[in-house]
Amino acid sequence: MSRRWLSGLLTGAVVVCSHASRADQPTQLPPVVEKVAPPKAERPSVLPPPVVEGPVPAPGPSCSGPGCAGGPRTYSRIGATLIEDQTAATRDRLEIRDSVQAQTGPKVVVDYREGKQTVTTMVLKERVCDQVVTVNTVKEFKTVDPVTGKECVRHETFPETRVIKVKEYDLVPETREVIVRVPCPKTVDEVLLVKRLCLYPTSEAVIEKRLRVEFTPQELTVPECPAPPPVPCATPH
Repeated sequence: MSRRWLSGLLTGAVVVCSHASRADQPTQLPPVVEKVAPPKAERPSVLPPPVVEGPVPAPGPSCSGPGCAGGPRTYSRIGATLIEDQTAATRDRLEIRDSVQAQTGPKVVVDYREGKQTVTTMVLKERVCDQVVTVNTVKEFKTVDPVTGKECVRHETFPETRVIKVKEYDLVPETREVIVRVPCPKTVDEVLLVKRLCLYPTSEAVIEKRLRVEFTPQELTVPECPAPPPVPCATPH
């Protein structure tokens, strides 16, 4: 037990020492970059005198003397001129027009005439006839009762023949005349107007324009160069 207790104490002391050594080490921070301002330009104490420029002479030709060597010169060139020519001419043209022409064509005309026709119809005709029927009627009559010997009334049924008038209908053919319209077609000539589009060749007056170029030789003479003005001297300040 004592050995286990001593080993535990030694292990705890080692852990505490390691934590203490880590806490004593300084923490490394990232480097700080300082911004350096650019150097200011120093103003000189003495300023240089201002520079005064004299009049600049106009540039002249490269002449060494009072006049150019060789005198005036002549140059030749060819000039081009654009000229428009117009001429009268004709141009073909197609025109569309409506053409109306008369033409005859067949036409069917129907005329009607009246005619009589005979037809047979079946009609019902009435007739009266006598029909004999037998009916049973009840009649009373007096008889003597054989038992009592007195009169008594009795009713008995007796057949009776009667004649009855009845109506009967018979189908009878009957001839009748009917007026009808009979068609009579016939062909006649009819005048028709036929319209169509036609092309007619015509011509019209136009102005034709053509461009041509005329070349003409030209000569240019360049005069002598004038003498350059004297250059003024610069005055010191």
